[in-house]
Amino acid sequence: MNTYSKTQENIQKPEWDENLGIWKNSKAAGYSTLPDPLWIFGYGSLCYKPGDMKYVEERNGYIKHFTRRFWQKSCDHRGTPENPGLVCTLLSDEEWQNYGDNHENGIVYGKVFRIDEKDKEEVLNELDFREKGGYSQIILNVYFQESDGNEKSGQVQKVQALLYKGNVDNPNFLSDKDIRSCVKKQAEIISKSIGPSGKNIEYLIKYYQYLKSIDKVDKYMEELVQLATQMNNTDQESCSKC
Repeated sequence: MNTYSKTQENIQKPEWDENLGIWKNSKAAGYSTLPDPLWIFGYGSLCYKPGDMKYVEERNGYIKHFTRRFWQKSCDHRGTPENPGLVCTLLSDEEWQNYGDNHENGIVYGKVFRIDEKDKEEVLNELDFREKGGYSQIILNVYFQESDGNEKSGQVQKVQALLYKGNVDNPNFLSDKDIRSCVKKQAEIISKSIGPSGKNIEYLIKYYQYLKSIDKVDKYMEELVQLATQMNNTDQESCSKC
């Protein structure tokens, strides 16, 4: 049994709040056993906005056999229950067989944070609240980039890390196949959506800038950013003429 399959046996699924579009206990679905030391892998907003999260080490890394897509609806950060935005989630290779598009797949880059033992509870509480919009905790092997400037001689190049994934059966997973298969439709949603944490397009562009800084931008991200930016600029021009 692979690591991903094992994690699914330990997921504790909370109840869903249909009106707010989040888990009722305002926490991500939990995991029974955590890595020690605790590493957190971020592949979305954590890459550019860790906020006040306490960590003692930060590195660039990646996971294998997963693909990142903007297929998770956001009702609490980059959209509202009435007009959800779209943010990142992951699909395993197995899920990709049923849900994948025509872009490349199989590897996801992001940031890896090592959490001090004394800060574990505080950090997990903050992240669980942050990821309450349909995400679940899973544990995977994360590999450090060879070009990582923090790399030291003899330092381990693989760790087990906790990350948050919007599973395909969570209520906020983008169920509309037409939108999943059309980057232009995804871009249109992102260009117009706004939530308590700000504009959806801001999330997209800042994550894109992070990927660009480590030279790991893929064709999906290039197309999505280009389309969303064009649509956003067109909307702003139209408003200025009103």
